[in-house]
Amino acid sequence: MFTRGYPSLAFRDIEKKLKDSQLHVVPVINNIKLDLALESIESTLALADKYEAKVVYCYYVFYNKDDYVIPRDYYDAYSKAFIAEVDAYNQFVRKQNFKSPWRVVAFIVADGLKIGFEFIDERLHEKDITPSDEKIEELEAKFYSEVEEKKEKDNNEKERKLEELREYILNDPEFELYARNQNLRYEYLRKLYYEDRFSSHMELLEPFGAPHIGKAKNFMDQLSMIYKQNKKEEE
Repeated sequence: MFTRGYPSLAFRDIEKKLKDSQLHVVPVINNIKLDLALESIESTLALADKYEAKVVYCYYVFYNKDDYVIPRDYYDAYSKAFIAEVDAYNQFVRKQNFKSPWRVVAFIVADGLKIGFEFIDERLHEKDITPSDEKIEELEAKFYSEVEEKKEKDNNEKERKLEELREYILNDPEFELYARNQNLRYEYLRKLYYEDRFSSHMELLEPFGAPHIGKAKNFMDQLSMIYKQNKKEEE
């Protein structure tokens, strides 16, 4: 059994009752599942008194603001209307209370059982605030045409950069020394990684993985096949 947050059971009230009880409050970091759930913090404290407990354990869970604020780099390339809606949402999120826990489990250990009270405050949910990934899905549905247009533009730009990188490598005389096997091809790409002119190109191949696995390996394997085919046609 748990009780959802409403004014009479606000966290500050629970905190005050725990303090007034003069029990030693010990925070715990592991997720707690009660063996026996009581209806209120008062019931928990009464049981503690009955068992002459000296300690009440508390497990706290906090909202993480970063899980709810939509990152600026996600939406700064969209329209003014899109940006304005996200900015307004983020501003609303930042005004919320992230200092108080949304879940508190206060319990004692009696006869080997964890007995206590669980408090849940769904204040963000009640204000229609959802984790950023869920909000992004909602926004992408609302601005569907704009999002699809941007995806197509981004994909075209990605392909342009990859083609530019392919052309450079295929026309680089030095590549012939590296084209023989996966390890050498991977080493060649790592060498290009540190050249500033290809930094944005290399981002498209991250995570790099290893010589035998990953985006870089697949890209270079395909390139090696094209390179060998071109060599045959030249003979």
